[in-house]
Amino acid sequence: MNVIVMSTISEQILSCLFNDKTVQNEMLLELIVEITGYMKSGVSQEVPHSFSRLSEYVNNIIQTEAINKKPLDTILMYGKIWSISSMVKIMECNESSEQQIEVDARQNSDKYTLFKTIEENGGISHKELADKIELSPSALSQKISRLDHDKYFISRQLGRGKYYYITSSGKILLEKMQIHRELPIKNQNEMNQSSSEAVSKN
Repeated sequence: MNVIVMSTISEQILSCLFNDKTVQNEMLLELIVEITGYMKSGVSQEVPHSFSRLSEYVNNIIQTEAINKKPLDTILMYGKIWSISSMVKIMECNESSEQQIEVDARQNSDKYTLFKTIEENGGISHKELADKIELSPSALSQKISRLDHDKYFISRQLGRGKYYYITSSGKILLEKMQIHRELPIKNQNEMNQSSSEAVSKN
Protein backbone atom coordinates (compact mmCIF):
# COMPACT_ATOMS: atom_id res chain seq x y z
CA MET A 1 0.00 0.00 0.00
CA ASN A 2 1.28 3.47 -0.92
CA VAL A 3 0.21 5.62 2.04
CA ILE A 4 0.85 8.88 0.19
CA VAL A 5 -1.26 7.83 -2.80
CA MET A 6 -4.07 6.57 -0.57
CA SER A 7 -4.00 9.81 1.42
CA THR A 8 -4.06 11.95 -1.74
CA ILE A 9 -6.97 10.03 -3.26
CA SER A 10 -8.92 10.22 -0.01
CA GLU A 11 -8.41 14.00 0.15
CA GLN A 12 -9.56 14.38 -3.47
CA ILE A 13 -12.70 12.30 -2.91
CA LEU A 14 -13.48 14.15 0.31
CA SER A 15 -13.12 17.48 -1.52
CA CYS A 16 -15.56 16.27 -4.21
CA LEU A 17 -18.10 15.24 -1.58
CA PHE A 18 -17.79 18.54 0.31
CA ASN A 19 -18.46 20.43 -2.91
CA ASP A 20 -21.23 18.10 -4.16
CA LYS A 21 -19.14 17.04 -7.13
CA THR A 22 -19.25 13.60 -8.72
CA VAL A 23 -16.45 11.25 -7.74
CA GLN A 24 -15.13 9.66 -10.90
CA ASN A 25 -15.14 5.84 -11.07
CA GLU A 26 -11.43 5.94 -11.95
CA MET A 27 -10.74 7.64 -8.63
CA LEU A 28 -12.76 5.04 -6.71
CA LEU A 29 -11.00 2.24 -8.59
CA GLU A 30 -7.62 3.67 -7.66
CA LEU A 31 -8.70 3.85 -4.02
CA ILE A 32 -9.85 0.21 -4.17
CA VAL A 33 -6.44 -0.80 -5.54
CA GLU A 34 -4.73 0.90 -2.60
CA ILE A 35 -7.19 -0.65 -0.11
CA THR A 36 -6.48 -4.08 -1.63
CA GLY A 37 -2.79 -3.49 -1.04
CA TYR A 38 -3.56 -2.48 2.53
CA MET A 39 -5.56 -5.67 3.16
CA LYS A 40 -2.84 -7.85 1.63
CA SER A 41 -0.29 -6.25 3.93
CA GLY A 42 -2.21 -7.64 6.92
CA VAL A 43 -2.85 -4.16 8.33
CA SER A 44 0.90 -3.69 8.78
CA GLN A 45 0.60 0.07 8.14
CA GLU A 46 -1.60 2.70 9.70
CA VAL A 47 -4.51 3.96 7.62
CA PRO A 48 -3.97 7.59 6.52
CA HIS A 49 -5.86 10.16 8.58
CA SER A 50 -7.51 11.50 5.42
CA PHE A 51 -9.05 8.08 4.73
CA SER A 52 -10.35 7.91 8.30
CA ARG A 53 -11.93 11.36 7.83
CA LEU A 54 -13.48 10.21 4.54
CA SER A 55 -14.93 7.09 6.17
CA GLU A 56 -16.35 9.04 9.10
CA TYR A 57 -17.90 11.68 6.84
CA VAL A 58 -19.54 9.13 4.52
CA ASN A 59 -20.80 7.06 7.44
CA ASN A 60 -22.37 10.14 9.05
CA ILE A 61 -24.10 11.18 5.82
CA ILE A 62 -25.50 7.69 5.21
CA GLN A 63 -26.95 7.53 8.72
CA THR A 64 -28.82 10.84 8.39
CA GLU A 65 -31.77 12.04 6.34
CA ALA A 66 -29.37 14.06 4.19
CA ILE A 67 -28.63 11.04 2.03
CA ASN A 68 -32.28 10.86 0.88
CA LYS A 69 -32.09 14.37 -0.55
CA LYS A 70 -29.25 13.50 -2.91
CA PRO A 71 -29.60 12.26 -6.51
CA LEU A 72 -29.63 8.50 -7.08
CA ASP A 73 -26.19 8.41 -8.70
CA THR A 74 -24.78 10.33 -5.70
CA ILE A 75 -26.41 7.86 -3.29
CA LEU A 76 -24.84 4.99 -5.22
CA MET A 77 -21.48 6.75 -5.06
CA TYR A 78 -21.75 7.13 -1.28
CA GLY A 79 -22.69 3.47 -1.07
CA LYS A 80 -19.53 2.45 -2.95
CA ILE A 81 -17.31 4.54 -0.68
CA TRP A 82 -19.08 3.22 2.42
CA SER A 83 -18.48 -0.37 1.22
CA ILE A 84 -14.78 0.35 0.75
CA SER A 85 -14.41 1.87 4.23
CA SER A 86 -16.39 -1.02 5.75
CA MET A 87 -13.89 -3.53 4.32
CA VAL A 88 -11.06 -1.70 6.06
CA LYS A 89 -12.96 -1.56 9.37
CA ILE A 90 -13.63 -5.30 9.24
CA MET A 91 -9.96 -5.95 8.52
CA GLU A 92 -8.89 -3.74 11.43
CA CYS A 93 -11.37 -5.44 13.77
CA ASN A 94 -10.08 -8.86 12.77
CA GLU A 95 -6.52 -7.74 13.36
CA SER A 96 -7.45 -6.30 16.75
CA SER A 97 -9.25 -9.53 17.65
CA GLU A 98 -6.19 -11.61 16.67
CA GLN A 99 -3.97 -9.45 18.85
CA GLN A 100 -6.36 -9.76 21.80
CA ILE A 101 -6.48 -13.55 21.44
CA GLU A 102 -2.68 -13.60 21.47
CA VAL A 103 -2.66 -11.57 24.70
CA ASP A 104 -5.31 -13.81 26.28
CA ALA A 105 -3.38 -16.93 25.25
CA ARG A 106 -0.27 -15.69 27.07
CA GLN A 107 -2.17 -14.56 30.16
CA ASN A 108 -4.30 -17.72 30.45
CA SER A 109 -1.89 -20.44 29.37
CA ASP A 110 -2.45 -22.10 32.76
CA LYS A 111 -6.14 -22.56 31.77
CA TYR A 112 -5.20 -24.72 28.77
CA THR A 113 -6.60 -27.91 30.31
CA LEU A 114 -9.95 -26.23 30.95
CA PHE A 115 -10.34 -25.01 27.37
CA LYS A 116 -8.96 -28.22 25.87
CA THR A 117 -11.41 -30.35 27.85
CA ILE A 118 -14.36 -28.24 26.67
CA GLU A 119 -13.17 -28.51 23.08
CA GLU A 120 -12.77 -32.31 23.23
CA ASN A 121 -16.10 -32.79 25.00
CA GLY A 122 -18.62 -30.46 23.34
CA GLY A 123 -21.69 -30.09 25.54
CA ILE A 124 -19.88 -31.33 28.64
CA SER A 125 -21.78 -30.71 31.86
CA HIS A 126 -20.45 -28.57 34.68
CA LYS A 127 -20.00 -31.58 36.96
CA GLU A 128 -18.27 -33.67 34.28
CA LEU A 129 -15.94 -30.79 33.45
CA ALA A 130 -15.07 -30.33 37.11
CA ASP A 131 -14.32 -34.05 37.45
CA LYS A 132 -12.11 -34.14 34.36
CA ILE A 133 -9.93 -31.21 35.43
CA GLU A 134 -9.97 -32.39 39.06
CA LEU A 135 -11.78 -29.48 40.66
CA SER A 136 -14.87 -29.30 42.78
CA PRO A 137 -17.96 -27.88 41.04
CA SER A 138 -17.77 -24.76 43.21
CA ALA A 139 -14.05 -24.27 42.50
CA LEU A 140 -14.77 -24.59 38.77
CA SER A 141 -17.50 -21.95 39.04
CA GLN A 142 -15.03 -19.57 40.70
CA LYS A 143 -12.39 -20.29 38.05
CA ILE A 144 -14.81 -19.59 35.22
CA SER A 145 -16.22 -16.46 36.87
CA ARG A 146 -12.74 -14.93 36.81
CA LEU A 147 -12.40 -15.53 33.07
CA ASP A 148 -13.50 -13.18 30.29
CA HIS A 149 -14.60 -16.30 28.47
CA ASP A 150 -17.75 -15.34 26.56
CA LYS A 151 -16.08 -15.27 23.15
CA TYR A 152 -14.05 -18.46 23.79
CA PHE A 153 -16.68 -20.82 25.12
CA ILE A 154 -20.37 -20.59 25.84
CA SER A 155 -22.54 -22.16 28.51
CA ARG A 156 -26.12 -23.33 28.16
CA GLN A 157 -28.46 -23.78 31.11
CA LEU A 158 -30.72 -26.81 30.60
CA GLY A 159 -32.88 -27.59 33.60
CA ARG A 160 -30.60 -27.64 36.61
CA GLY A 161 -27.50 -28.42 34.59
CA LYS A 162 -25.04 -26.19 32.76
CA TYR A 163 -23.27 -27.34 29.59
CA TYR A 164 -20.22 -25.91 27.84
CA TYR A 165 -19.24 -25.51 24.18
CA ILE A 166 -16.08 -24.12 22.60
CA THR A 167 -16.37 -21.27 20.05
CA SER A 168 -14.35 -20.71 16.87
CA SER A 169 -12.33 -18.04 18.71
CA GLY A 170 -11.79 -20.55 21.51
CA LYS A 171 -10.21 -22.97 19.05
CA ILE A 172 -7.81 -20.26 17.87
CA LEU A 173 -7.02 -19.46 21.51
CA LEU A 174 -6.21 -23.11 22.15
CA GLU A 175 -3.79 -23.23 19.21
CA LYS A 176 -1.97 -20.18 20.53
CA MET A 177 -1.98 -21.56 24.08
CA GLN A 178 -0.39 -24.75 22.76
CA ILE A 179 2.39 -22.75 21.11
CA HIS A 180 3.11 -20.88 24.36
CA ARG A 181 3.15 -24.16 26.30
CA GLU A 182 5.56 -25.78 23.87
CA LEU A 183 7.89 -22.79 23.53
CA PRO A 184 9.75 -23.22 26.88
CA ILE A 185 10.27 -26.92 26.10
CA LYS A 186 11.54 -26.12 22.61
CA ASN A 187 13.91 -23.46 23.98
CA GLN A 188 15.19 -25.85 26.65
CA ASN A 189 15.80 -28.58 24.07
CA GLU A 190 17.71 -26.15 21.89
CA MET A 191 19.82 -25.08 24.87
CA ASN A 192 20.54 -28.71 25.77
CA GLN A 193 21.49 -29.46 22.18
CA SER A 194 23.83 -26.46 22.05
CA SER A 195 25.44 -27.52 25.33
CA SER A 196 25.92 -31.07 24.05
CA GLU A 197 27.50 -29.81 20.83
CA ALA A 198 29.82 -27.54 22.80
CA VAL A 199 30.92 -30.45 25.04
CA SER A 200 31.51 -32.68 22.00
CA LYS A 201 33.77 -30.07 20.37
CA ASN A 202 35.81 -29.82 23.54
